[in-house]
Amino acid sequence: MSEAAITHPGVQAFAEIAEKYCTWVEGPRGDADAEMRKVRKLLAELHAMVLRVKVTDRGEITAENMVPHEVWGDVFQAFRERLPANDYWEVSNPLTHDPDQYLVCNSLADDLADIYRDLKNGLALFQEGHLSEAAWEWRFSFEIHWGAHLMSAQRAIHSYLGVQPGSIAESER
Repeated sequence: MSEAAITHPGVQAFAEIAEKYCTWVEGPRGDADAEMRKVRKLLAELHAMVLRVKVTDRGEITAENMVPHEVWGDVFQAFRERLPANDYWEVSNPLTHDPDQYLVCNSLADDLADIYRDLKNGLALFQEGHLSEAAWEWRFSFEIHWGAHLMSAQRAIHSYLGVQPGSIAESER
């Protein structure tokens, strides 16, 4: 086992699933329903693993190879074309009792592209050998940004797959 895996076991494991998600995003397209089943599993793995990432120090390094907005835009557009469902409705703040809180229309393509960008930025740090900084990047961005996208995407995908014929049997593949 590498020194990095010993001192940062959660970071190593999370890097593997983050890489798996980014490889899926960048990879060839499959059957639309199969894509939804695949991303459901990936999001569940990301969610479980990010909670194991321990942050000890932010560090001083920032990633040199941050995902440019143009790349994010290409990923967003690819998701718009790739997925069988995209726009969905949700309450902007489910914890408020304020009647002025309206339903908002969200985009699954935006959710998945934002998750990709935040994971890829952390992967750049990880691949440069900056494990503490990668851990901080992933956990901090999870707490303030991509975690909300992940939760919303999971709910939208779950809703989509729940109404598809054979979705229960197919989900085990």
